[in-house]
Amino acid sequence: MIGRNIKGIIYPLPKNLTEDILLKDKNIFYKYIGTIPTKKTKIYLTEGMNLFIYESGGTRKIVGLANIKKIFYETAQEIIEKYSNKMMGDIAHLKKYSKGRENKKLQVLLLENIKQLKPPIIYENHMSISGRYMDSEYFDIHFKKESE
Repeated sequence: MIGRNIKGIIYPLPKNLTEDILLKDKNIFYKYIGTIPTKKTKIYLTEGMNLFIYESGGTRKIVGLANIKKIFYETAQEIIEKYSNKMMGDIAHLKKYSKGRENKKLQVLLLENIKQLKPPIIYENHMSISGRYMDSEYFDIHFKKESE
């Protein structure tokens, strides 16, 4: 899939975090990823692409869509200090999520144009905890009308 035209990333989230983003005006998304990109890293996810919000827990549905305005990397404490009122989840959630990784940086996405999808789109492909890239073929079939 990496060779195809990438439209964004699908990250799975529990329902309480999808609701924070979609219903509570929280526009800071964070996630630990394998490695933080460097100048030599080929980057597939860039600003202007989309975050496809996938509700985990057996529903297998993409419930929301947002534009990625900015991508940056910060520690959990930096996120709490700067964005505690705009981040998904609460401080306790982020501290629990980062336990044992306090010095490791998370990928942080500043989101804009957040939309709840009604009805949600069933995602039939396998979803791992690390997420998946959304390619243009799947996007064109299922999301073309949402992005216009």
